[in-house]
Amino acid sequence: HASNHRSNWNGMAPLGLSSSRYYMGHSFWDTETMSFLPLLLSAPAVAESLLRFRCRGLDAARKAAALFGYRGGQFPWEAAPLSGAEATPTFAATGWAEQHVVPDVALAFWQYQMAAGDRDFLRDATWPVLRAVAEWIESRGIETERGFEILNIMGPDESQNGLNNNAYVNLGCRLAMKAAVQCAGWMGYPAPASWTRIAKSMFLPRSADGTLTVAECSRQNAFQDVSYLFPFGPDLDRATLERTWKAYRAAAPRGQAEVACAVAERAALAASMAAA
Repeated sequence: HASNHRSNWNGMAPLGLSSSRYYMGHSFWDTETMSFLPLLLSAPAVAESLLRFRCRGLDAARKAAALFGYRGGQFPWEAAPLSGAEATPTFAATGWAEQHVVPDVALAFWQYQMAAGDRDFLRDATWPVLRAVAEWIESRGIETERGFEILNIMGPDESQNGLNNNAYVNLGCRLAMKAAVQCAGWMGYPAPASWTRIAKSMFLPRSADGTLTVAECSRQNAFQDVSYLFPFGPDLDRATLERTWKAYRAAAPRGQAEVACAVAERAALAASMAAA
């Protein structure tokens, strides 16, 4: 709260005001995925100001998507505080690879829309952003016999790059696509049939026993990563979720699994309160 005010135009860096020297005021996925929900519940005008910051960067996101050969809008990994454009240092692979920030931004807009019910914001902000993100997702992936796949990407774990079908990325994109379809309906527009098809066919990486893994050809359990999406979903069938949680709990260091689960449960509870 000390780092934000409803008059703020500059987004919010990780760790707020205390990070000015290292992050230089840049906004990351942390804003929408970790910091946004408490603000939505306790200071909705401040939460709105953070989304307005992303709206001002939508033109830059469209230019970035075009630069990468995609449609729609590709929100930056590190958003500059004035323009909202990409500001990641060129030595960091995160600037071109950690694209899960795109659905992360969309999901925060949808969370706000469900809580606020603001028709003007729906028209001027939520719909333009969700449409741009849905168009980006459609152009970012490929449709195969296995479903919709997203290749060569980085998930939340920045030590692993060039992944195919990262569980966090694909789940986030599926949630964003479903939100875009519903948002189009609220606007009175027919959503493209491809959006629904992509959401239904999104490929998720699994081990032989059905446990969700971090990515294709990975044996690493995905529970810790996908728990970030619990406030927005998690859009997993109960059997997969339970199997993945039990395997993660059995293998995680003592206490780590309980912490991850507790954080996810509280975030999901906060999300349900915001939507009520």
